[in-house]
Amino acid sequence: MIGRDMSRRNLLITCLVLAALVFAGVSGVWLWSSNRLQAGLEDWSEEQRARGYQVDYQGPRMGGYPWSLTARIERPTVAAPNGWRWQGPPLEGEATLWDPFAIDLNFPGRHVIRRAKVTAELTAAEARAQILLSADGRLSQATAVLSTLTFSQAKIGKMAAETLRVQVRELSGEGDGARPSTRYLAEVTGLVLPKRARVPLDQRIERVSLEAVLVGTIPSGPQREALHRWRAAGGKLEIQALTLVWGELSLNGQGTLVLDDDLRPEGRITTRVRGLPRTLDRLAEAGVIDRGVAAAIKFALFALAGAGGNGEMVVPITLRDGSLYLGPVRLARISPVL
Repeated sequence: MIGRDMSRRNLLITCLVLAALVFAGVSGVWLWSSNRLQAGLEDWSEEQRARGYQVDYQGPRMGGYPWSLTARIERPTVAAPNGWRWQGPPLEGEATLWDPFAIDLNFPGRHVIRRAKVTAELTAAEARAQILLSADGRLSQATAVLSTLTFSQAKIGKMAAETLRVQVRELSGEGDGARPSTRYLAEVTGLVLPKRARVPLDQRIERVSLEAVLVGTIPSGPQREALHRWRAAGGKLEIQALTLVWGELSLNGQGTLVLDDDLRPEGRITTRVRGLPRTLDRLAEAGVIDRGVAAAIKFALFALAGAGGNGEMVVPITLRDGSLYLGPVRLARISPVL
């Protein structure tokens, strides 16, 4: 009887010791994960400040103990050296204790963008993102999806969109040799243009997207100096997929862009276009371009553009010497990126 009681007592003590060890281990992991998350956020902020940006926020307020990790950031604000300023809604993040480097974000609400006296607002009914961090707390990949969007600005008016998807992914050591690179993806669907724009094409753009790889790392420091250094080191933007579906007009393109000495985009994008002749006619009918210019563009394109089949035309878009060319025809001037 005494032996049985001692066995039960020993089992109970063993269970209590194991529970204490588990509790201590979970607490230690939670504290470590919390510290790493806060340190990663601060490291990112310091990197942006080194580039000349101002980054401010309140928090993070941590929670979720013991099995998850939650964080809430209030009044996030970013001000760029060129004068624009963004302020967003509160950000709520959550990660599991066993995978603290995969963070789910929720940030529906109003985004305000200001520059000088110009103010624009973007509101998203739903806004979610997933951020993947490396073991040292640096950003590895970020994907954001915003739904049911409205955009308003005094001079432009109001626009709406069904979805906006943005992704950034680090490709260090992949692609073009051993140089680090970053893949960017941006896609808007169901974009409805403001009524006051009186566009000569459809009021609704079904889809516009860009998938590109930025080769080389833009160094920290003042923006103009950093871009010149990136350019001198062979930095470039490889456009893997440029897509536009707008009424009768559809376009798919690939190409490569660099910066010239004056920091103007320079390069060539080869596009496969459907509906271009009819689009030029509609632009001419609306007075956007001169009828003679529209006829000259069509003649040049039919003479020089390759046939893509299925009513497609293979049309080169060239950027050089501060000008944009569609085939051989100059369409517009191009300003420096800064």
